[in-house]
Amino acid sequence: MCGFFFLQTTMFTKPQIPTHLKPRVSKGPRGVSINNFGYGGTITHVIMEEAPAQSVTKCGQLPSHQLFLLSARQKHSAEQMAANLKTYIEASKQNFTDVSLFANLAYTLAERRTRFAWTVAVSASGPGELVPALESSTVHNSQSSDKSLLLGFVFNGQGAQWYAMGRELSTSYSAYKEKPEECDEIIRSFGAEWSIVLELERSKEDSRVNKDMFSMPLTCAVQVALVCLLRKFGIEATAVTGHSSGEMAAAFATGALGLHDAMAVTYFRGLLTAQHLYSGIQLTPGGMLAVGLGKWHVQPYVDAVKNGRVVVACENSPSSVTLSGDMAGIDELAATFTAQSIFAWKLVVQTAFHSHHMLPLQEKYLAALEQHMAKDKGNVLFTSPVTGTKIQKSLSLGPEHWVQNMTHPVLFHDSFRNMVATEHAGGTTTQNVDVVVEVGPHSALSGLIRQCLQALSTDFSVGYAACLERGKDAVLTMQNLAGFLFCHGHLVNTSYVNSPEAQKGLQVIHGLPSYAWNHTQRFWQESRISEEHRFHEHPQHDLLGVRVTGTSDQSPIWRQVVRPREVRYVHLL
Repeated sequence: MCGFFFLQTTMFTKPQIPTHLKPRVSKGPRGVSINNFGYGGTITHVIMEEAPAQSVTKCGQLPSHQLFLLSARQKHSAEQMAANLKTYIEASKQNFTDVSLFANLAYTLAERRTRFAWTVAVSASGPGELVPALESSTVHNSQSSDKSLLLGFVFNGQGAQWYAMGRELSTSYSAYKEKPEECDEIIRSFGAEWSIVLELERSKEDSRVNKDMFSMPLTCAVQVALVCLLRKFGIEATAVTGHSSGEMAAAFATGALGLHDAMAVTYFRGLLTAQHLYSGIQLTPGGMLAVGLGKWHVQPYVDAVKNGRVVVACENSPSSVTLSGDMAGIDELAATFTAQSIFAWKLVVQTAFHSHHMLPLQEKYLAALEQHMAKDKGNVLFTSPVTGTKIQKSLSLGPEHWVQNMTHPVLFHDSFRNMVATEHAGGTTTQNVDVVVEVGPHSALSGLIRQCLQALSTDFSVGYAACLERGKDAVLTMQNLAGFLFCHGHLVNTSYVNSPEAQKGLQVIHGLPSYAWNHTQRFWQESRISEEHRFHEHPQHDLLGVRVTGTSDQSPIWRQVVRPREVRYVHLL
């Protein structure tokens, strides 16, 4: 039995049971009360009130994109929720062209909904992007959503930089914008006559990002800013390494270097390299060549070089190295590898890093670092591409270490392996990270990282994601990273991702598609006796009646209720 009556908003008004339609008396919000008196004794009482009228309030500074989250207990429900939201947005697309209302939608889905294991995360700048993003979205299972992932940060070196790297982040997140400005002040204290902020704002035609004097400080400033922004996102590393000059920002991420020291290491390397290059002292031009061979397979080719001197500068992965040295030898090897259909690609660099070309700089570089670097920064734990092993104390990262970083080979494969896993004396291996995040202007190391991961134990399952990608909006790629980690169970600060200037002015949107219940699976549990009662094997017999449910086949029992109006032979009697 179910009864309905309208609630009056006036205090102490007695509820009335309506027997016919009545005009609404109250001037307040409309409300309805529903009673339910269950057959088994359960009594419920639900009071519902209409949602207040919504007015769009202008929000504060918002990112150019918003991260939209959907979650459900089952995969089917999450997929259906994405489809339902897509249909809803298509039907009311014009309503969400307003930036504040679009942000309210993201806020409602990300912050005012219960989070379950099956998740969908997409980033969009407007309804026109959101619809196709939802259509192509993938549902992920994050069973470990009660704890954060173990993340390993990998900082790439030269070659990843490009003129607009991270540009969109400066207008969306103040935590990112502040760091290049701080780096500007630091390099000016070193005597720099150029600006990091202005260089990052240059057009493609005017950019000097590929020149040695600018490329390393610019890349390091972007990486430092990314680290600070990731911290605001709730994304911090448990293990860190770097490739070549990326080790400076890696040391900053662990606290081994302060911002002043990190910029000193990278600024003076770029400055001295440029001065040496343009001084005319070095008569032999240098170059670098990426080759799709492992160290031991490429060494015979290097030993056979007839023109100039070439060395293995970087051990990138089991099947990839970078060669460095005299340009004549680099050209000779490039022609040899091409003729044998072996991958070989000349890097766009002005200097042959990690080779004998860097030796003339080491004394000046050491003197500059000893003058401008602090001494002790305390304890730290990360793997260095200079040694390929874990660094336990920051005292090991003094000026001499950074000179070796410039002149010695890069042991990236060893340092990456030791970051991801720890090998024990008994032959066992412990996995240190769940996901590798590449921090830098572009996902330049993605192929090398996957090769290194394939060489690890098959029992390991390590994911990969990158902060930025060349040619793509930086806000979009960073939010995609946050969404990727969220879908894999990391505790991301989605509130800051979508509204870095706090959530003032954001409102909950009512009337969105409700939770998509999964009706594909039946949960009807019925006893054998109930099923026999509902589905008789034989119809009712005029004399025997119906077989009693639950009786044995050896001694069946029938039951017949004789009613004169139903049994014809009773009338005959």
